[in-house]
Amino acid sequence: MIMKIFSILLLVICFNTYSQDTIDTVKRARKFSISTSGNYSSGNVNRFLLSANTGYKIENKKSDYDASFAFKYGSQDNSLREEEFDFITSAKVFKHKIFYAIGFAELHRSYKRSINYQHGIGIGFGKCLINKEFSKLSVSFALLNQTTDYSKIDDDLFLHRFSVRIKGKSYINKTYFKYLIWYQPAIELKTVSTSLYMEYNIPLFKSLFLNVSYLIEYDNLVVEDVKPLDNILLFGMKIDFNTLKSKPKQ
Repeated sequence: MIMKIFSILLLVICFNTYSQDTIDTVKRARKFSISTSGNYSSGNVNRFLLSANTGYKIENKKSDYDASFAFKYGSQDNSLREEEFDFITSAKVFKHKIFYAIGFAELHRSYKRSINYQHGIGIGFGKCLINKEFSKLSVSFALLNQTTDYSKIDDDLFLHRFSVRIKGKSYINKTYFKYLIWYQPAIELKTVSTSLYMEYNIPLFKSLFLNVSYLIEYDNLVVEDVKPLDNILLFGMKIDFNTLKSKPKQ
């Protein structure tokens, strides 16, 4: 019950902001976005799946801060099959340099993978490969210290992982496409965790988008009776509000 309340509160309070520099001013654009998607079927098999995502981001000339939250809930024949949340927060400094420094923290819980909780802290560096008005691409490398508590295993599992992240976004008029790739091999064990998330948003009205998302994730460090590969395709709606602010450069 506490985790559900925590999930709902984060979903309500999180929002997303970004900024864009010009010659004479530093523009700050505040963006609030929340998306929900899922599917439902009834008859011989009753299935229900709900997914919700939101985030908070602040971009300045020399530093960035962002946090994202995702929640999934699924049942089959009135029996719980999936209850999962992911919370990731990160900071980027010296982004005006050729290479910038990053630090991030993550918190994860998954019923389907028998994970009571999983948390980690990482530090590293990254580089912006493309930074244009209608196209952005960055890559980062980090070292992650991760702790996992499995419900079917008595002792916690401590691992160090290399972490590679590729993040991109492209616009075609008001339609935009986002993708995020994680690759995290462990140092102590021959195991790897990786995922690919893609999101396509088609505008319906000024602030309303049709959202199509696809997630594929693989983790070969699993407990008994749990498969390492999961993939999911969802359709839903996204509400996106923007307000602009500007101030003189210092």
